[in-house]
Amino acid sequence: MVNISKPGLGRKRTRLAVPLALSTVCIVATCCAGCRRDAVVVLQQHSIRLSALLPLHPAWAQLQAMQALAKSEPAVQVELRFTPVVLSAPFTPPRGLPPNRVADHEKVVRDDAARYIAQLEASLAARNREFTDAERHAAEQIARTEYNSVFDKRVIELRDAAVTNARVLQKQVEQLNFKLDSLASQSRVYTAVGPNARRMLDDVKLQQSELDRRIQLKNTEIAGVLHADFKGLAQESLKSFRDKVDQEAASRIADFQHRQSRADEQEVAEAKTRVESQPTPIPPLLDHSSDISDTAGVPLTPGAAALDRKVGLPADAVFDLPMRDISRANQDQKRALQKDIDRLHTMIVVDTRKAVTQIAQREQWAMTSRSTADDWTERVAAELRSQWNTAALR
Repeated sequence: MVNISKPGLGRKRTRLAVPLALSTVCIVATCCAGCRRDAVVVLQQHSIRLSALLPLHPAWAQLQAMQALAKSEPAVQVELRFTPVVLSAPFTPPRGLPPNRVADHEKVVRDDAARYIAQLEASLAARNREFTDAERHAAEQIARTEYNSVFDKRVIELRDAAVTNARVLQKQVEQLNFKLDSLASQSRVYTAVGPNARRMLDDVKLQQSELDRRIQLKNTEIAGVLHADFKGLAQESLKSFRDKVDQEAASRIADFQHRQSRADEQEVAEAKTRVESQPTPIPPLLDHSSDISDTAGVPLTPGAAALDRKVGLPADAVFDLPMRDISRANQDQKRALQKDIDRLHTMIVVDTRKAVTQIAQREQWAMTSRSTADDWTERVAAELRSQWNTAALR
């Protein structure tokens, strides 16, 4: 069948079909792209027994050694033991000694007593000087305070009196100024009168000159009264009081020194009495042939006592505190060692887990704790041995 169409109609249809085909392709491509999904990679899962891999860590030997050290007892056992000392029988001397030994002993006793008394006197003198200086300082401070109080009061009194006198003088000056003003009025009147009042005018001028002089004197006196040396005046007026205060302070110091000297003398006398009342000197050995066994029970010096072998401190009371300190130190050392062990064990577990995770990421598989998965513990152990041995050789 022959299709006969108008000329130019096919060309027009062709131009309309091309855009329609292009839009259809774009719609189909968009639909295909929207329906497509990203591909998800599923990793194989393998179970790893992490506790079996911990001994492969380079620090595992150090951990084992520290655990063994914590379980073992201290290498050096410190113990304090009390060994009682058996005393020998007390020595019992004879009743006396030869005369030369007695004389030497008495001389030593006298020298010791004299030296003790001399040292006591020197000590008391030094203490007396110290106390006297303190008392002198206190007395001078009291006297100074009392004098300063009276001195300040006297200065205030003199200043108040000067102000009062200045006020009186100022009133007198005001009266003189009033008279001077009156004379000035008279002078103007006499001047206006003329030559007939010449004598009276001269008399007024003479009176004005006298009043000016008196006013200047009063002003000078007021300035002198107000600007006087009140402290010097007060000091001059209190000379007798100052001497009295100094005498009282000196009397107080002298009385204190007298009382202190009497107390020191009394203390020295008591010390001499106490030294002289010591046990009597060693009696001489009159009978040199006497047997020592006859003088059993008599000590060498009066008041001395023989040693008692039964007297002694109990061992528990003496060594209990040091043993407690030693036990506390051992316990503190064990606790510190256990903290180090725990810290090292945690570090080994973390390092092993990180190493296994790196191997799993490198070989594209995931570690799991399920028992149904394949056990790759031995394979990972071989990888860890090669990895950590290589790091150790480096």
